[in-house]
Amino acid sequence: MAIMKYIASIIIWPILVIGLLMLGGCDDTPKPKLAIMTSLPLIFGEASVEQVVRGENQPAPIYEILKDNYDVTPLDNIDSRLEQFDTLLLAQVRALTAQEFVDLDKWVRSGGKVVILSDAALQWHSDYSLGDKRRPLFTSLLSPLFAYWGIEQILLIEDPEEQVITVDGYDINTVTPGEWVIGDNDSGDIMCQLSDNSFEADCNVGQGRAILIADSDFIHEELWQGFGISHNITYLLNRLEAINRQP
Repeated sequence: MAIMKYIASIIIWPILVIGLLMLGGCDDTPKPKLAIMTSLPLIFGEASVEQVVRGENQPAPIYEILKDNYDVTPLDNIDSRLEQFDTLLLAQVRALTAQEFVDLDKWVRSGGKVVILSDAALQWHSDYSLGDKRRPLFTSLLSPLFAYWGIEQILLIEDPEEQVITVDGYDINTVTPGEWVIGDNDSGDIMCQLSDNSFEADCNVGQGRAILIADSDFIHEELWQGFGISHNITYLLNRLEAINRQP
């Protein structure tokens, strides 16, 4: 009997090991490619160049979460490299050049998918003084693109106090959120649908799709860390995933 058990173990253990290796191989599935462009200190924190070189920088927690779910590539410019990516995340981006506006619009109309976080009154703390180029932009500078797509972002004047915005069951903790207003556009291939509170606009643009969110502060860790499984994060991850499905 002992001999039989020994023989069985010799046969079974290799099979189990092979099975575990095959299961482990399932984790090698390539992550979706995500390009990200932002003025927010997500990638390197607010570290200086010297600190980044020395490896002393600390990425924002949301950036680490994005890297866990996507093959993330930071972009400094809108150009032909967009063709390499499944999805683009624009979070409080710098002012785009006229050519970048054209290239972005063309990419989306050709089937590109973009999630845009646009804040009209950013409350993100920064150690850099006003006017410093390293400081996140206080207000969104994408209004020319929005106007071309027939949509406008507005901000109701109010004190910058924390509040909860609910979108599709997600309770999003933020400050100074904006709203979207649908206007006119000269193109017949753009159609936008607003959430009940106008916090989000889901737009079909040609063959592509754009989800516009009237806030950027909600991804700051001060507004979601310590709240367990934060709706702030699950909401963003859901939108990045949903944009590749039919609306």
